[in-house]
Amino acid sequence: LLVTPMTFLRLILFVGLWQIANSQYEMLYGACLPQHQQYIRQCAIELKQLGALGDTPANTALIWDHLRRTSKEYFIQMCNAYRRFEQCIAPYKRQCWFTEPIKGEFAVATEALAFSCLDGFYGMLNNWDCLIRVLTRGEVADCENRMLKDSQVFLNQPQESLYFNPTDINSCRALQDFITCIKYPVQGQCGEDAWQHVREAAQRQTRVYLPYCTLTGSRFTISLFTLFICLLINYLK
Repeated sequence: LLVTPMTFLRLILFVGLWQIANSQYEMLYGACLPQHQQYIRQCAIELKQLGALGDTPANTALIWDHLRRTSKEYFIQMCNAYRRFEQCIAPYKRQCWFTEPIKGEFAVATEALAFSCLDGFYGMLNNWDCLIRVLTRGEVADCENRMLKDSQVFLNQPQESLYFNPTDINSCRALQDFITCIKYPVQGQCGEDAWQHVREAAQRQTRVYLPYCTLTGSRFTISLFTLFICLLINYLK
């Protein structure tokens, strides 16, 4: 990868602007106070009762794991609850949504719901019966168990850098392997449209913590330009 002096300067500028934007986020939207966090948790009660959210981030199931246990009517009920949740959290979403602990408690799970219940709602609904049949098959469960096992190994590894960590790359690889694993059962039985809806729901979740990680359903894919930026930031620290 050839990097010209101008490209290098642009990368330095990008890093500087990113750090400034990150530091000014709280100044712009305000701090996410404990009372704001509690307010959001109250908004989430209905979704928790429906089983869409776990009591802790670790217990929050992946969206396809939960959906494969529900009927089409239940999915509609859950999406209605999600829309009410979105309206409820609106006063504090900007300052809280991408800060911990709210990010870990709600953002990952509800990003999949955001697609499934809004942009992808009718596509999910039209493909629902087929998706339920495929996602309850043993081979899909094996894919998920393998991914969860790999992810647990990576999560137990120490963080080496604030901006870039090989653990993140490994986590992306585990997710990519999972998506590749379930692609052909879903695509083969339910068609391309159903597959794209499942993939996009997974991609929305992944972007919360791994924004560079692209779930294509083929081989492990990562933006080489973004990876280079991450490596450069790590080198400059």
